[in-house]
Order: sequence, then structure tokens, then C-alpha cells
Amino acid sequence: MPRLTVVFFLTVLVAGCADPALDTLKVALDDMRHFSDAPPQVSVPKMPDYKTVIYTQGEQRSPFLPPSDDVSAEAIHTFSSELAPDQARKPEPLESYPLQELELVGTMRMGARHNALIKNPQGEVVPVQQGSYMGVDYGRVKAVDAHEVVVVERIFTPQEGWQERDVSMALSTDDTKR
Repeated sequence: MPRLTVVFFLTVLVAGCADPALDTLKVALDDMRHFSDAPPQVSVPKMPDYKTVIYTQGEQRSPFLPPSDDVSAEAIHTFSSELAPDQARKPEPLESYPLQELELVGTMRMGARHNALIKNPQGEVVPVQQGSYMGVDYGRVKAVDAHEVVVVERIFTPQEGWQERDVSMALSTDDTKR
């Protein structure tokens, strides 16, 4: 029996090496060797013609940016509120600067009243007291103490109308400037 098994496996092994398409492979290899100097045939598909499109939406708002918060002056005036600032009042000198550009450089006390010294971007120091106006958002000084000034700003939003927010300006020291 073991001899029969060995003969069977050898027959299968030899039969597996025989390939009926060996002649076809030989012909294909001969063709490749014969035409090896010629460049290979590559077919490139024709590109479609480019059609120019004129973009006409350049003046529209970009869909990738949030809507503008620009509100017309008419909308602000028609929105009645007790918090609306007095537009007829003469502006004070520090109202032409955003609060971020103003710096509290000192305070002084005269009797029971505190005054603050505010430096504008040009380097001029302007005294303010409770009730003075400063900042471009209709800010009014609410309180002055030895180390800070509290300003109440009035902001207009189309959704809620006039709103108030408190902003604090602290006295800067030499360590906070560095």
C-alpha cells in the first residue's frame, strides 16, 4: 500500500506541471521580445472642452460667513426703549475711542468723590467721574474707586434691542504691562 501511495503522488505531481497553454505563452513571449523596441500603445481619452462660467453672485453675502450685524440707523431709531442712548447729547472726548484703546492710569479722591484719569491712544490724559461718558458703545461711568472704573455700555442687537453690559477697567501696574 505505501508503494501505491508514493506512485500516486508522483503521478499527480508530474501531471500538475504539464500546461496545455504553454505553446500560447511561448508565442506571446516571442511577440513581446520582437516588439520590445517599440513604445507601448497608450490611448488617452479626449478631454471635454472647458466651458467658461461667469460668476454673478459676487455681491451677495458669502454663505460661509455669519450674517452681518450691521444695522441701519433707521432700525436703531425706530426701536424704542428706555435704554436707548440720547442721540441729541453732545459727545464727550473719550466717546470717540473703543474702551479697549483706553487705559486707566490713575485715580484721585477729592473729598467724597473719586475721579479717574484715563489715557487715550494719543497719550492725552482725561479726567472722568461718575456719570461721564466714554467708549463708542455709549458707555457711562457707573462707579469709580481707588483701583477700577466700572462703565455701563449700551449695545443694540436686532433681536433684543438695546441692552446694557458692565465693563470694568482696572488700574494697571508695571507688572501687568510686561
